[in-house]
Amino acid sequence: MINIKQYADSISKMFKWNYTTVIRTHYKLKDHLMDKKVSKMVKTNNVNAVFYTLENDRDKWSNTSTINHAHLLIQGRNLTREDVAKSLNINPKAVIDVEKIKGVKKITNYITKSMWCQDSHHNIFY
Repeated sequence: MINIKQYADSISKMFKWNYTTVIRTHYKLKDHLMDKKVSKMVKTNNVNAVFYTLENDRDKWSNTSTINHAHLLIQGRNLTREDVAKSLNINPKAVIDVEKIKGVKKITNYITKSMWCQDSHHNIFY
């Protein structure tokens, strides 16, 4: 089995990732729907590539999966919260601060931290 840190390092080198964000909706994001949304996102003029992971949230009392959220690495130009929301067809309030990446290896390690957990999902589109 591949080491997660090696996997994250490889992902960090695939593209010149320059933006990151978290998508947190009020409903559970299904992997096949998120794949469709991100696939459409990379077809917009200001997005070249997206790597994302779906990570389950846990109820702190029962430790059961309740809902999930998505972490995104993006190679793009002049991205705003509204751009991301529109390209994913979601409410802009579900997009948490689109930030420029300062340390791509560090953020990639963080984004991939739960990738091998049950019910997690990850994919890349370019």
